[in-house]
Amino acid sequence: MLLERPSYRCRNSHYTALPWMLWLDIVGYAREQFDTAALDAAFLAEKQRQGLSNKEAFEVLIASKRGEK
Repeated sequence: MLLERPSYRCRNSHYTALPWMLWLDIVGYAREQFDTAALDAAFLAEKQRQGLSNKEAFEVLIASKRGEK
């Protein structure tokens, strides 16, 4: 619905007219949903709960990022 208002439409390929607080809310949401550091920490914690040491869990994390099995 915001895009129906002329003040919110795309100005060109690089700029839009979003209110600053709305932009901050979007960025905050994206960080919460796609925070890779938080995902890595959760991965390490899960591996440690499965009985791996810190070093082993970290090595498994690195291997998973490289696509190794």
